[in-house]
Amino acid sequence: NKEIYATWQVITYNISYNLNGGSISGQKTTYNVEESFTLPTPTKTGHSFAGWTGSNGNTKQTSVTIPKGTINNLSYTANWNTNSYQVDVNPIIDGTTYNSGLSGYTFDVWVNGTLVADDVTDWCQNVAYGSSVRVKTNGVTGRNTSYDKTITVGASNTTLAPSWTTNTYEAHFYLNGSHRL
Repeated sequence: NKEIYATWQVITYNISYNLNGGSISGQKTTYNVEESFTLPTPTKTGHSFAGWTGSNGNTKQTSVTIPKGTINNLSYTANWNTNSYQVDVNPIIDGTTYNSGLSGYTFDVWVNGTLVADDVTDWCQNVAYGSSVRVKTNGVTGRNTSYDKTITVGASNTTLAPSWTTNTYEAHFYLNGSHRL
């Protein structure tokens, strides 16, 4: 009589990630049939994580757990939603800020090269992260302005402050034959 024993070696499988510009830490790159674990949540500046797709299917899942007993190599893709941040334009006239604008002092606003506000006195909108916003002031008689600024929306709210200043004029005249200033 003979007893024969089978010996087994655990197979290691690979896990790959497409982070689409994001970053991750603590992720497993290999696993075996005896492990159960949950994929970590990645991050990306200016974006919210929408979920993983790939070996779990085409439906985005923000939490993916690999159960014990899983076999085969796995592949996952991170999906993102772009966040929006508030851009507030508050005109400054002769050093005074007007949060709601001031009649007659207008400016134009472009988002990603498209004019979205023409001759407005106030503007405050949520704009997608990474978008460009341009604000250019319009002239006012007796006022000086040359504000023309373009920003890229970052991962925080932004305030732009176009400004106008009163022009100063020097008058010369003669009174009873004397030059006056």
